[in-house]
Amino acid sequence: MVAPEWARVLDGLALGDHVIVLYNDFSGLEPPVKRFMIQGLQANELVVALLPIQEMDHWRGILDHVLTHAGSGAEAGSVQIIPILPSRLTEDTGPLDVVSIVRRVLKDARAEGRTGVRVVGRLAPALLDKGFERNAVAIEKFVAQQRFPMKIMCLYDATQFAKAPASFLSEVVGAHAHSIAHVSEDVYLVEAV
Repeated sequence: MVAPEWARVLDGLALGDHVIVLYNDFSGLEPPVKRFMIQGLQANELVVALLPIQEMDHWRGILDHVLTHAGSGAEAGSVQIIPILPSRLTEDTGPLDVVSIVRRVLKDARAEGRTGVRVVGRLAPALLDKGFERNAVAIEKFVAQQRFPMKIMCLYDATQFAKAPASFLSEVVGAHAHSIAHVSEDVYLVEAV
């Protein structure tokens, strides 16, 4: 069976690549996220999930699936979940918060002897959800400019994303190397930005 186009994009990500996934609901989010995380664990990478704490119930099934299907053993990677607390989502949250997180994650990966780092992120999207568009754009642009030695998947709720100003949409999508948009059921739009 031939992998769908979105899967080929994920399979081809290089260090420093930054992909945006727009989803209509968690069922549309699951296939790309599961593939991205499982690949990382199978490659002995540190897989980091930056998730708003109020979404943890939605993520439990995804994380269970990933850990069940990634395999185990000496060469298996590890998962680190970093909860995003509502109190941290303010107008002051910006790129400097990302620097400390990235430094810690890279240090942890080296200490564990991991081959790489993957990040599944909802930090900038959570800021957008709270109405802090400027901070969300700042974080996305900062990450894109740094070319951090990791693969990053940013997850945006399409409903919230569509409510933002057009200039925001353009800037955020432009800060990513690829975009994957869930349209319906198993239909996705994929493009290189």
